[in-house]
Amino acid sequence: MLTIDTQVNFIQSLVKAVDQKGAQIFLRRARTAIAAGNYAQAIMLLTKAIGLDPYLAAAYYNRGLAKALQINGVKNEGVRKGGNISAIRDYQAALSINPKSAEAHYQIGLATAILENYREAIKFFTAAIELYDDYLEAYMARGYAMLGIYEEPGAQADFAHAQGLLLWK
Repeated sequence: MLTIDTQVNFIQSLVKAVDQKGAQIFLRRARTAIAAGNYAQAIMLLTKAIGLDPYLAAAYYNRGLAKALQINGVKNEGVRKGGNISAIRDYQAALSINPKSAEAHYQIGLATAILENYREAIKFFTAAIELYDDYLEAYMARGYAMLGIYEEPGAQADFAHAQGLLLWK
């Protein structure tokens, strides 16, 4: 005969497994919505996934991406700024779960550069490059961020490195 504690633990583990499976289903549906350009639906699905599994780094990352894509082309400066800040929070949540995500570092760098905080963006692009030294887009983005702070030699070095990566691919 199982004790009450053992039965409760078993039921809790089953609920957790079901929640994690459901979160993965929402994540897959959200990725499809992002690919289709339906960012609002993706954000809603990813929020549900996070509610089921708050340790699913990919859900935070993809929600940040959907938020960033949703505000792309928005003319209102305040809306764009708020959307970027919200996206950054999601990317940071993904990094708190998976600090070795070069993509999350890169995306924070992009969102931070859009906010014209180039020095901070450079730090995130550098972190992405340290995790993945062939990250062509991170070299290019870091080069543009360096131009934003008038660091032309550093920018030229990053552009040259990116060009070298292009030649090898």
